[in-house]
Formats: sequence, structure tokens, C-alpha cells
Amino acid sequence: MDVIVIGAGIIGSSIAWHVAEMGATVGVVDQYGAGARRGSSHGATRGLRYSYEDPAYARLAMEAETWWRVTERRSGQRLLRMTGGVDIGVVGSPSFDATVQTVADLALEHRLIGGSDLACEFPWISVPDGYSGLVQTGAGLLDADTALSTIRALAGDAGATFQWETAVERVRRDDAGWELDIGRADAPIRAHRVALAAGPWTSGLIERSPDLSLPVLPPIAVLQCEPIYVELARPLDATPLFYIHPDAEYADGLYVQPQPGTRDAGTRDAGTRDAGTRLLKIGRHGGAGHLDPTNPLPGPIEDHGPMVDRLAQFVPAVEGGRVRGFDTCFYSTTPDDGFIIDSIGGGLFLAAGFSGHGFKFAPVIGRAAAELLLEGETAYEVDGMTLSRFAV
Repeated sequence: MDVIVIGAGIIGSSIAWHVAEMGATVGVVDQYGAGARRGSSHGATRGLRYSYEDPAYARLAMEAETWWRVTERRSGQRLLRMTGGVDIGVVGSPSFDATVQTVADLALEHRLIGGSDLACEFPWISVPDGYSGLVQTGAGLLDADTALSTIRALAGDAGATFQWETAVERVRRDDAGWELDIGRADAPIRAHRVALAAGPWTSGLIERSPDLSLPVLPPIAVLQCEPIYVELARPLDATPLFYIHPDAEYADGLYVQPQPGTRDAGTRDAGTRDAGTRLLKIGRHGGAGHLDPTNPLPGPIEDHGPMVDRLAQFVPAVEGGRVRGFDTCFYSTTPDDGFIIDSIGGGLFLAAGFSGHGFKFAPVIGRAAAELLLEGETAYEVDGMTLSRFAV
């Protein structure tokens, strides 16, 4: 086999798809079944947005949108719905200012609107004094579960094979390439190249595999996160994706995604207009430290009240609503919140540390990884995402 990918989440599956499309033989192993709700690839929605502090990530998000459209054309599935987006923040705060600067420098379609004008455009938003809104068209929602199954299907159609419930105990190097010890009577799995895309299990596998000689150990912290679902006291019309930037009042960024299929179906028939969005997914960009993703802590592991109160500052319809539930997922977080995308040498590739915002980039990361694995170079802007930036 030419390439073996460890991990069948959205990143590993995307790598396998592109490797197979480029004509190499590729297999994927994953310790769970195809329907497992582990890691960080499951769920109803993920956001796609161009509004990043770092222009490299903004440009990569635009490339990712192109690849999501390719994925839709190849599969016949609708995966991405562009809703537009609103970033809310305080002018003068580092996160908001850097984002506004990036959007302006890249000449992306946008408007910077003061609080009162923003509330006029989006009547369901209440903007406290001192806050402004960055309104852009370059944002939308991905159907996460369908996107994952679609990319896996495209990988399979291109010749990739998936081996489920196959836990890799360690990775060994030999003269012919790489060998995966799966701890069963089965013969070890061998390939010329290996792509490690194991999400929050990455560090543990590296620790068990002395042959994974990396120039720097990846500084990955595992966080258990709980995005919540809030049923609103009243429906909202024309709800974009939005993001509330951190500031002196609240230290974490807060992302908010309107949930599809939650419009007031019980109060209308086929001839009436949608009553509006009734359910929002809300998550803070952070979580509780947890070292063992194989055994999630029983939730809820944190008080969701402060997150709801923060959102209620900007969306009054949250007041009087109720929390309908929460997801459990894991962030594999690097110190700078950036990704690790690195061709180590000797046929080893590392894709890790996606820090809670990697899903949107999956198809372009998969393409860049496949090109680096098979051709040794890529035109995509990932050269600043190598392990070397963490060297002391």
C-alpha cells in the first residue's frame, strides 16, 4: 500500500480522498466504527467564514469553499449554505481589529457598522454601547454529518479502503516503510507512507511509538468542549452565522450557528412562510482540560450560564429561552491556535492540532496533504503550519 491514514475523522478522510484521487493506493484505520460520535467531526453544523485575524487562514478558508463546492458537484449533495456572517466586537480590541484589518487587506466584501445601525439591519440583535459589527457575505453553514459521510464515500469511490474498530497501538519504521501494530492476530498493516490524523489521540500514539522521530513534539492540549443548543423565546428571521469576539468582559470567542430544520414546522403548512429560526448552537472557543479522549468526562462539565448570559447581551430572544442540550467534542489545541500540517520526512505526515476550527478547511487540507505526501510540495499556503515554529 502506498499510504495509510490513521484516523477517519473529517481531516483523515479528506486526506484519503485526495490521495486516492491522485492515483495512489490508500487505506484508513480508525479505532471506532463509522458512526461513532467521538473526536470533533460529528454534529449537525460547522461554520465556514473568511473573517480571520490571520490572512493566511482567511485565504485558506476561501480555497476550502472552492473545494466544498467541488465536493458538492462530485457527490450531488448540498453541504454548504452561505448565510453571510456578522462579527461583533469592540473597536480597539486585538481580535476584532485584526479581523477587520484582514478582511480589508484582502478586499473581501464587507461593511463595518456601528451598533445602532447594526441593530436596524438585524432587528433581533441588541448591540451594547461600544460594540460594532463586521458584516460579510463570506460565511455560511456546513452540514457536518453529511459532509463527513460524503467525503468518506468519495474516498471509497476513488479506491480508498476503511478499516473500522482498528486501534493502532504503535507505529514502527522498517526498511520498507511503516508498520502499524494493531494489537490483534491480524498481520500488521504496512505502507510506504503514513499520515497521522488522529485528532486528540495524536499525542498518545506518538508517546507509544518511539519510531515516530519528530523534530519537535507537538504541543497539543486536549480540551473537552460542550457547545450547547438554545431554544429561543421567539423565532428569528434571516439569521446569519455570527461570532462574538473576546474582550475585557468575556475572555473567549463565542460562535453562534442557526440550526437547520428548527423552523416552526408545527405552525405552518406547505403554503406558508417559514416562521424563523428557533434553535441556536452556541459554543465558546475553549473548553475544560482533559487528557483522555477515550473516556469523556460525564457532562455537563461546566456551567453554561455565563455563555448564555453573554449571548443574551446581543440576542434578547435568548432570555426566556431554554437550553435543549449539548454536544461533547474535543479540541486538539496548539499554543497559537494554529494547525500542524507537516511532511516530516521518511514518508511521515502529521495533520494535527486543529484547535476547534479545522472542520471548515478539511477538503483543502486533504488536498495539500496529499500533494505533500505524493509530490513533496503544494501550492496551498500551509508552509507556516509546520512543527518547526514550536522549536525552542
